[in-house]
Amino acid sequence: MRPRNIFRTDSKSGPESIRRPSHTTIVAYVALFAACTTGAAYAANTIASGDIINGEVKTVDLGNNAVTSAKIANNAVTSAKIADGQVTEADVGQAAVGAAELKNNSVGSPKVIDNTLVGADVKDNALKGADIDESSLQGLGGGGSLPRAQVARDGTQTTLNVLGEELDPGVDQVIQTSLPSGNWVVTATATFGGGGGGEKLINCGLYDANNPLSEGNTHTQSLATFAAAISLTGVSDGGIVRLACATDSPTAFVRDKMLVASQVGTVTGP
Repeated sequence: MRPRNIFRTDSKSGPESIRRPSHTTIVAYVALFAACTTGAAYAANTIASGDIINGEVKTVDLGNNAVTSAKIANNAVTSAKIADGQVTEADVGQAAVGAAELKNNSVGSPKVIDNTLVGADVKDNALKGADIDESSLQGLGGGGSLPRAQVARDGTQTTLNVLGEELDPGVDQVIQTSLPSGNWVVTATATFGGGGGGEKLINCGLYDANNPLSEGNTHTQSLATFAAAISLTGVSDGGIVRLACATDSPTAFVRDKMLVASQVGTVTGP
C-alpha cells in the first residue's frame, strides 16, 4: 500500500513541496520557546512575598533609600548595625539619656557647662584639701592659703602666785606659745581650785609678749575642787603669747591650761 502524502501538493508549482508556515505560527513558536527557557512571565505588581525564597533578597536587590523607618521593626536596630560615631545630638531624644546610660567615669570636666554645678551637686564631705585651689581662697592667712591652727596644752597642776599690785606676765605666766608672724585669733582657757579656807579671787590676763590682749577673773569655791574656769580671747600678730594668772590669797591651783591660735585674714581688734 502506498503511504499517504502528508504534504500539500501545489499543482501550480509542479512537484510536491512543503508549505511555508504563516507569520502567526512563527510568533507563537517564539513565545513558547521563551517561556520554556526563561521561566514563567509575571505581570507588573504580581510578585508577592510568597513568591520569593526566604533569605534571597540581597543588598544588591534593594534600591538606594528603599528601606524607610516604617519598614524597620521596633527594637530591630542594634548597636552592631550602627556605624561607630554616627549617632549625633540630633539623633538623641530630649531627656533620653539618664544616669544608667552613662558609663562610669565617662563625664569629664569639658562635658560640664561652666558655673552650673551648685552645692547640691557635690556629695557631703566629698571635697578634700587637694580638691581646692588655695589661691582662690580670699580673706585667709598666708595670702589665700588655708588657715593654720596651733595648740599649746599643759594639764599639770601648779600653784598660783599671790597677786601683787598687778599681774606680771613674765612672773605670773602659767602657759605660753610662740606664733609665726601673721594674724592670729588666740583663746586661752584654764581651770582653778582652792586649797580650802574659803573662796579665792583669781585674776588672769592674755598677753601678746607683755601687751595685754584680754583680762578677766573668776572665784574658786571654798572646797578644794577645780570648779572655777576662765576663757580669754584676743588678736595677735605673732610672737610670744602667754596666759598669766595669780590669786589674791594663798593657796590656789591651776591646771588644764591651753592656748588655741587660729591664723586668719585681716582682723580688727576690739
